[in-house]
Amino acid sequence: MITDALILLLSLILIFYLSDLLTRSLSMFAKKLRINSFFLGTMLLALGTSFPELISATTAGILKVNQLSVGNLVGSNIVNTLLILGIMALIRPIRNLRKGELKETIPIITSSILVILFLMNGYVSRIEGIILIISYFLYHYFMHKSKFFEENLITRAKIAKELIITPFTIFGIIITGYLVVSSSVFLAESYKINLTLFGLIVIAIGTSMPELATSIASAKNNNSKLGVGNIIGSNITNVLLILGITSVINPIKFTVNTFIIVSWIFFFISSILLSVMIINDKKISKNEGIFLLMCFIIYLALIIITK
Repeated sequence: MITDALILLLSLILIFYLSDLLTRSLSMFAKKLRINSFFLGTMLLALGTSFPELISATTAGILKVNQLSVGNLVGSNIVNTLLILGIMALIRPIRNLRKGELKETIPIITSSILVILFLMNGYVSRIEGIILIISYFLYHYFMHKSKFFEENLITRAKIAKELIITPFTIFGIIITGYLVVSSSVFLAESYKINLTLFGLIVIAIGTSMPELATSIASAKNNNSKLGVGNIIGSNITNVLLILGITSVINPIKFTVNTFIIVSWIFFFISSILLSVMIINDKKISKNEGIFLLMCFIIYLALIIITK
């Protein structure tokens, strides 16, 4: 039991550093392609920082413990929006979001509604999973299609380092992701903790560490748009692409209970809050950051009370 707890801790630390390495590699790759910060955050960085969730969720699907992946993905989005974005705003208020960035609020809300509708009966089928995956690619096509067709001259020599680093970091994340899930299942079963609850809190916070690292770094470097784009992109990647892939691998079945309903409510509220703050003010202030952190504390308290 102590061994599994140690494996879980070390795996989360390793997955954090590997994801950070993958994120920096993708960032450098995007800079060489001259991609703007917000687009970099919503697409490339979002994929990089969501890789722990992807590996954890797909491993949970293969091991037929999908309730862990549901908790992980819903919990990760709550952590991203309330905790990480709150910390970002405290470090440096996020300002001057442009029209092209404001329209990103539409898929945040629509994807949240779609996922909650699919989760309500405690079952996500393969067909629903395919719908989620298609929705993810449609989102990127319609929101970012102008970026896909920009012509940038680049040679293989310019991105040689990134081409070497990326496959190795992905392989490392796959291995550590498997260790995270397997040790989590053992610990949850040993202490008789509901797998969904374990995913909502422990795994969600652990796999959200890459987003935290990227967001703090972007805020300190006065590039908050990169962090906001990363949060928005990661949230959409989690609920559309990753949840879709997981349910295609193995249809998701879980029991709907009080703490799961509380999580869904906060999952939806966090999406609405992010959208309203961006649309109304075109910024996220320090006071709004404090409000987001307070909401996260309330969420944790309610989860613990209703478990």
